[in-house]
Amino acid sequence: MLVPYYTFMFLVSTQPQLFAARIGEGSVITIGWPIAALIVIGGWLLTGVTSAAPMANSTTSPRKS
Repeated sequence: MLVPYYTFMFLVSTQPQLFAARIGEGSVITIGWPIAALIVIGGWLLTGVTSAAPMANSTTSPRKS
């Protein structure tokens, strides 16, 4: 998740014109907003997947004590 985030931040800081394009004519939303939202949502999803994995592993294979 760090690579997409830092790549996005690097591109925004060095090439802001890439993300300054408007989505539609008369729109106030630039293309950077949906891309940033996808990065945030992707982070949430990955957090959910990785936090569910230990629970799944503990229920399918018993611990040896």
